[in-house]
Amino acid sequence: MQNQSLFSEHRGEAQEVAALRPGSLGMPAVEAESWVRRFAEAWSVPSPQALSALVGTDAEHCYPGMTVAANREGVHSYFVGVLQLFPDLRLQVLAWAATGNIVFIEWAAQATVNGRPLCWQGADVFRIAGAHTTQGRAYYDTAPIQQALGVAAAAPGHS
Repeated sequence: MQNQSLFSEHRGEAQEVAALRPGSLGMPAVEAESWVRRFAEAWSVPSPQALSALVGTDAEHCYPGMTVAANREGVHSYFVGVLQLFPDLRLQVLAWAATGNIVFIEWAAQATVNGRPLCWQGADVFRIAGAHTTQGRAYYDTAPIQQALGVAAAAPGHS
């Protein structure tokens, strides 16, 4: 079965854009599903080792609070700090999709912050090569976490 085509306007010209499904380009759907399963398992009882094992050696990951992209070693260090701050942090996959070698994961997180439960949602986008990521980026609103920690949130556009 061939890819469906979508058309979008770009500078007044119609351009064909492939509507991709898992496995249509890049990794097969079964590999994407397997990688998402590993992600979910790593987050069911997270450890810096389990989370950084998903990351390629020379990957570039960027998470809220980072000032520069991190490789596997940097991701490991990042999660050491996160899990020291939130030892009971858990993340549950709500939905996922893949196109080519890119995997999108929507998730819900929960942790105890200053003795109170806190829940938030976000999404990650990963570029996958084999069993590891080559790029990763997380998106979520950090304001509720900062508020629960008693940290003043930075104004938009400021770090």
